[in-house]
Amino acid sequence: MQDLRLGVDVGGTNTDAVMLNDSGRVQASAKTPTTPDVTTGIIRAIDMVLAAGVPSASIRAAMLRTTQCINAILERQHLGRVGVIRLGAPATLAPARTALVVIDMTRGVLSMPTVPHPIEEVLANTVRLADAFRSAGGFVVLVNVNSVERKDMLHPISDTKLSLSAERPKGWAELAPELGPQPLDHLISKHQWGAFFGTDLQLRRRGIDTVILCGIATGFGVDTTALEAYQHGYNQVFAEDAMNALSEEEHHYVCTHIFLRMGRLRSTDEIVAALQATEHVSSNNNK
Repeated sequence: MQDLRLGVDVGGTNTDAVMLNDSGRVQASAKTPTTPDVTTGIIRAIDMVLAAGVPSASIRAAMLRTTQCINAILERQHLGRVGVIRLGAPATLAPARTALVVIDMTRGVLSMPTVPHPIEEVLANTVRLADAFRSAGGFVVLVNVNSVERKDMLHPISDTKLSLSAERPKGWAELAPELGPQPLDHLISKHQWGAFFGTDLQLRRRGIDTVILCGIATGFGVDTTALEAYQHGYNQVFAEDAMNALSEEEHHYVCTHIFLRMGRLRSTDEIVAALQATEHVSSNNNK
């Protein structure tokens, strides 16, 4: 007994059904007017094919194609009220085209009082992101701010000064040991808030079009780097629970008024899930 395949095509005027054998030869076919409820026409077309003596027990696959949905949308007829809700991060992130840029997660910066998240959680989430990117083959960029004698730092005339001591203790600019670095990580030392200006952060040359940002502080190093990435035309995702600010007001304002205009605000869980979804899809495609 040969395997059969049933196909049904619902058009605006007629509904067609056809039965093919495993060699692709037509065993039976039928045409009937499409009915207002669609279903009746489908059942009628299938019954007509089966009435031609085709054994239903041999059917191994059934396929349905219909233009009803598109026609209803285009004609604005027979439409019901529906709602579409999208939750979470993008379904996948392509590691080969995505860079994780970690801002100023150094011993000195981590010792400063920052909010709104416990600093241990911010560091743990940053490590999770870095490990997930490394595992997926993504590009990890670890950025610190450093200077030998601070003459190459910016010193504008301003009404408010950051309350940072002139003398920084030994090891202040060293990256948190939990972060590595690992052999394939890219290290950047900057002399201002942003990580692009005056550095060799050349992501386009690597075919990267998306930047995941995290670090400290939300309204300084992270925000300035985000603005630079925005002006370079990168897509951006911001890991809200892997960054902290000098005040809750600063963190909330930047996240809800600035980042949302330049990219997508997500949690560490959502970003890691998007990477894992990509790995799952890739592994299935390679089977």
